[in-house]
Amino acid sequence: MSEYGLRLPDLEPLLEMDEPRMWFPVPGMYGGFSFRLDLGADVPKLVSESWCRVVGGSGERHEVTVDGARLVDRGFV
Repeated sequence: MSEYGLRLPDLEPLLEMDEPRMWFPVPGMYGGFSFRLDLGADVPKLVSESWCRVVGGSGERHEVTVDGARLVDRGFV
């Protein structure tokens, strides 16, 4: 646990799930992050979506691969 009282999620269990997805709420953010593992693509990737319920247009989607991370969508929430 960090000095901020925040424990980051371990993503490795996604490899053991039939539907590899999880939700990580962030206290005080009124939202958080969802993670899903996409193994059906030509390149395996982790897809992360984040948003804050009280800030319209705050949604962001990132794709993470061995080559890095990139923003692929924003403003959807």
